[in-house]
This record gives sequence, C-alpha cells and structure tokens, in this order.
Amino acid sequence: MPNICIITGAAAGIGYALAKACVARGDAVIMADIDALNVKKMADRLTGLGSGFARGGSARCDVRC
Repeated sequence: MPNICIITGAAAGIGYALAKACVARGDAVIMADIDALNVKKMADRLTGLGSGFARGGSARCDVRC
C-alpha cells in the first residue's frame, strides 16, 4: 500500500531528493516549501516519474517557529 508523504523543504536538496525517492516507489507526495515558485518547478519535474506524484502536488509553506 502506498504512503502519503508530506515533505517540507522540498524545493531543493535533501527535501527534493526525498520527494523524488518517494515518487519513484509509488507514494502520494505533497511537496511544501517557503519558496512557492521553486517548489512548483520541482514538482513539475517529478510529474511522470512515478504513479505517486499523479496524486500529489505542491504548496507554499513556512514551518519556522
């Protein structure tokens, strides 16, 4: 059964790599980052890489305390 993954900091680096790995294994992925434009670009890159991202998306999110 696929997981539902919400990944913060997903516009670059480890967050993007984690999102890519989750999509590759078929998980549904929500990519969140404070940089709305870049997280959308990275989400577009993942479209078509795996069935998981067809059920995912991206959103602007600030998780700082």
